[in-house]
Amino acid sequence: MAAGVVAGHSHAHGPAAPVSARLRTVIAAVLIPFAVAVVVGLVLLWPGGVPAHPHTGPGLEQHLRSSAVDHGRRLPLGVLAGLFAAIVVLVGRWRGAAALVALVISFAVLSLFILPAVLHGADPLLVAVVGAGAIMLIALYLCHGLSARTSVAVLGTLVSLVLIGALSLAFAAWAHLTGNTSEETGLVHLLYPGIETRGLLLAGFVIGSLGVLFDVTVTQTSAVWELHQADPTMGAGRLYRTGMRIGRDHIASTVNTLVLAYAGAALPLLLLFSIAHRDVVSVATSELVAEEVARALVGSIGLVASVPVTTGLAALIAAADHPRTAADAGRHRHGRED
Repeated sequence: MAAGVVAGHSHAHGPAAPVSARLRTVIAAVLIPFAVAVVVGLVLLWPGGVPAHPHTGPGLEQHLRSSAVDHGRRLPLGVLAGLFAAIVVLVGRWRGAAALVALVISFAVLSLFILPAVLHGADPLLVAVVGAGAIMLIALYLCHGLSARTSVAVLGTLVSLVLIGALSLAFAAWAHLTGNTSEETGLVHLLYPGIETRGLLLAGFVIGSLGVLFDVTVTQTSAVWELHQADPTMGAGRLYRTGMRIGRDHIASTVNTLVLAYAGAALPLLLLFSIAHRDVVSVATSELVAEEVARALVGSIGLVASVPVTTGLAALIAAADHPRTAADAGRHRHGRED
């Protein structure tokens, strides 16, 4: 990870000028302790597999089979997954392939660490934070290269995740959200009474926000870096103001995307409330819907906050680095990869 912090080239946008030793030291001083904390958390919380339970076996398998595996869907889903992978690689080239590898690793962290650790009784929010940290470090550096630019995106994502975790914890308690509103959650709690359902809800807040944060923080960091390369004389203030103009457009589209995604997932439930002629306020404040509302709003707050945070960090670091001449910037632009 130290190499990822101090490396002076970017796979994401062609070769970048190496950052100064002072900036490498500052970035490393923040990210290396975080990376070490994530590794220590993985070691201490590593579950070693899903714990056995006397009620698991044929009865539970029959329940799951009757509710989820009623038709053979391997072939169509396999074809769809293959089509997805082919398009990603065709359009994204090697970067698309790296994204697919990162996706596989993310699912591995989820299935081998997060889910078993929760079943073993570890605090779901703590497990989600450690798992999200591991996914963030692996996915961002694998997809976007070992560079200071990627490190800034990591820092912006980290700050936003901390904010999302804090808001989730505070508002879940204030709104009396228990997390025990679905048949699946009730079944898990019945089999493993030690699992705290509110913790599961909070863990979902963190993990569900991670992917969209990647998009925002990487885009904002890249925008500021490109502005600096186009005009190396731009100071931190001007870089921030220009980057924020881009960020506001990004916020407008991404917040709508996030909220509509949650609304789409809850569409059958919303239809049932509509049939029952419940008014909007009573529907929104019922725990079943309030959980989704809180999830969408907390995620959106973290998303919006990530834009000025990441843009500010990128502007400070890009402007504070050793200046380059306009001729250097021109040579760099001509040498970029597509």
